[in-house]
Amino acid sequence: MKIIEVSNILNKLSIVKPKTKITTKRPSRKQVIIPINLNNFNIIGSNVSFHINNINRHLKDANSNNSADFICIDKVGIIITTKFTTSEQNMKTIEKAIKNSKKIDKNSVKSPHLPQSKSYLKILELLYFAKNMNEPIISQIAEKVLKKSYIFKDIKFSLKQ
Repeated sequence: MKIIEVSNILNKLSIVKPKTKITTKRPSRKQVIIPINLNNFNIIGSNVSFHINNINRHLKDANSNNSADFICIDKVGIIITTKFTTSEQNMKTIEKAIKNSKKIDKNSVKSPHLPQSKSYLKILELLYFAKNMNEPIISQIAEKVLKKSYIFKDIKFSLKQ
């Protein structure tokens, strides 16, 4: 009798399928893209761990709690993935770390940027009034305010009539 019970339990355990976690590949604010030339690709690619340590040392010296996890070499440049969302100050520090590396051609290292998103933000109405004004906020004011944030610095408003 006990042998049958044990075999039933084992059969039930084998029926349970493990759940898989599915992730989608999309731009992340934890990625910093730095366009560089082919020669710099080879230099960074030949010693990735050195460059990760160099970036982390620069981030630590700048009193940042962020750190670089890994570097991926892609057709758009090098993609540095960080532990937390990257601020504009962190991007400048990472650029400085790359430019200060030995054998790197500083002139061919372009300004870092975050991945470009293909999503959009739809603003239906602006119901608020500007400070010390009796007129509603217009789209130019909203665009100017959003551009002050490093996330929206390249934002473009399109008006639909």
